[in-house]
Amino acid sequence: MIVGFAGSGNMAAALARGWARASIRPAAMLFTDSGSGRAQALAAEVGGTRLGSIEDLADQADLVVLAVKPATLDVVAPRIAGRARGVISVLGATPLATLEPALAPTPVLRTMPNLAVEVGRGVICHTPLSDEERAGVLGEALALLGSLGSVFEVEKDEI
Repeated sequence: MIVGFAGSGNMAAALARGWARASIRPAAMLFTDSGSGRAQALAAEVGGTRLGSIEDLADQADLVVLAVKPATLDVVAPRIAGRARGVISVLGATPLATLEPALAPTPVLRTMPNLAVEVGRGVICHTPLSDEERAGVLGEALALLGSLGSVFEVEKDEI
């Protein structure tokens, strides 16, 4: 599975570093940023590739880790929606009721990981998945997340 990171800040970096050393890892990791240069540095560090646009990232990735500032969701979501097979959101204070319509028709898994994912000792909470979602790309995403620590399903209104 090819994982693309829309945003290359602290949480994206922790996830990417964790996957770079995990036993279950993405086939490739792609990175973008808003021009900070973090995507290039992170790609070089973990053996990934920096891409020039978020559209290219979404077109080439099977799964996009949405790791931008929550305030930019309205700008970023239309550029991702319908392109990748699935999205993992790590956006704080952004419920599924906001994410799902913004990213439709792309399925979304809302997560709350901690920085310990970088060393494989993370705690990752996620919203429930339907049986159909669990059988698809979001189920594969959960398996990848499981390589970074302990994964717990939490009801939508509790995350």
